[in-house]
Amino acid sequence: MYPPIESDGLYVTPKLDKDTATFLSPQDMSPPFGGLPTAAQISTASSSDVGYISEEVASYFAQFVSVVNFGIESDRSLMAEKKVELKTVVRNAQDLLWSTGLLANAATMGGWTKPNPATMPPADAKSYWFTDGGYTDGPAVANAIARYQQTHGTSQPFKLIICNHNYWTNNNNNVLGYFNFSGNQGKSPGDFIWPMGVGEGPQYNPQMMKQIFKEEMSAEMLNALFESVKGTNLTMAVLPVATTIDNESFGVQAGQSVSIAIINLNSNITTFVITELVIKAETPGLVSLAETIASSQDLMDRVAAFVGISGSKSGKRGKPSGSTPGKNVFDG
Repeated sequence: MYPPIESDGLYVTPKLDKDTATFLSPQDMSPPFGGLPTAAQISTASSSDVGYISEEVASYFAQFVSVVNFGIESDRSLMAEKKVELKTVVRNAQDLLWSTGLLANAATMGGWTKPNPATMPPADAKSYWFTDGGYTDGPAVANAIARYQQTHGTSQPFKLIICNHNYWTNNNNNVLGYFNFSGNQGKSPGDFIWPMGVGEGPQYNPQMMKQIFKEEMSAEMLNALFESVKGTNLTMAVLPVATTIDNESFGVQAGQSVSIAIINLNSNITTFVITELVIKAETPGLVSLAETIASSQDLMDRVAAFVGISGSKSGKRGKPSGSTPGKNVFDG
């Protein structure tokens, strides 16, 4: 359990333990997630974003209930009688879920051989349950840089484009976490911290501190760098060159120069594309957004200038300008 404050005397900050960490490869899983899974299969496994309410993942479920109760108890605006009433509602809901298994399949079980869980056998001791992919897509930049360094080393600078879905929280906290900013003060790689904004979500769980750049950054500094992209709802920022630090939690090594551009989408992009009714309702907006992005000459010119190629209104690929050494990594 990780109560949100240390003053209750129960707070524990676990360290990364390589001896007990479990690593799972696709080859260890059954179809439809095993072997060489497609992007759609990986998305299915990693997008159980309400998996925290699956009683099959007992520790995750208990953590969610624990933090909800803590939030009720610590709310100074509530009278004692109201707190008791609300916690009774939470306890009754918890008992209902435990006793009925109503939301067991809110998480995805890696042992299923078909997408429909209703026809699949229950999990066994060797089964893996998947919940939200926030522990991998939240720190996606750290993971991408670590993979690049494993393949190409750290001697050559490279460029990184981050596409940020910032609509709901209207912030850049996922990006700030990579830098030396106020939320990382007093912490070091290997420590757990409570994430801010996007990535905090309904899971209410600490995550590994993901600072990978030594430079200081604040929300005000970052927001000032964004410029509008003509004819779209997008904004784009090009950051000063950053330098990596060692972060063993993600496998990032120190001393590499990284140029970073951020594209904020500033649009409502639903991730709940389930049932025919929702798909039909959401498709026009998503198609319009995709067409706007794909047809934006201003966006293409900005990206081309950052990457170091010449833009082209005909859509033909430009040639490298030669002025920007290093590999290019694109990350969404």
